Amino acid sequence: MLIFWNSQIISVPTYDKTEMHKHALLHLIISKKPVRVETRNVIEEGRLVFIGQDVPHKVALRTRDTLLFLIDPSSAIADAISNKYLKGQPSAVLHPDCQLSITGKSERDVVDLAKQILTDLGIYSEIPQRMDVRIKRILGKMDEREFLLKNVDELAREACLSNSRLSHLFKQETNMRLKNCILMHKLKMVYLDVQNFIGCGFRKNLKAIISFLSGKVRV
Repeated sequence: MLIFWNSQIISVPTYDKTEMHKHALLHLIISKKPVRVETRNVIEEGRLVFIGQDVPHKVALRTRDTLLFLIDPSSAIADAISNKYLKGQPSAVLHPDCQLSITGKSERDVVDLAKQILTDLGIYSEIPQRMDVRIKRILGKMDEREFLLKNVDELAREACLSNSRLSHLFKQETNMRLKNCILMHKLKMVYLDVQNFIGCGFRKNLKAIISFLSGKVRV
């Protein structure tokens, strides 16, 4: 299961371990059983693991009752993790009493559980319902393919704002960068396209996916 939600991707892993790798997103892993994590020749175990941006790491899991968060480094959640838990270190491992149960849960159930976990950790709060109408309009169109093909300059012109003002206002209203939000929704759309062509036939959908990932995509 892979869920795109706000400034993060939530995964219920189907693997037992990874090779050493790194990427631009922060990690949060919470599991019913201790997770073994190796970062920069340091090996630790815990039920709650935070891994910083661009930190080489590999993990080993002992149960499918695990949630893995990939978090946009520009988001308020990433800032909270860095300030409250990482504190300048590449990773942090904690040992809470965790009764996490994922089996049989729907995507909606998993998102609700994720919200509760992040809230309990003190790193998440709901975005206020009242926000600038221009930002609300942009958010409302993020799942439209043609809209995602626009770049920030085009969005700024449509909102009658400068590029810098729109970017600042978007971050202020949503706690994430506009470019990163667009990229997250593009990843979501590509993931759904992959699911569709697996279910409906490779040739039928491949052309659309290649077009969407080609030079026509501008952020």
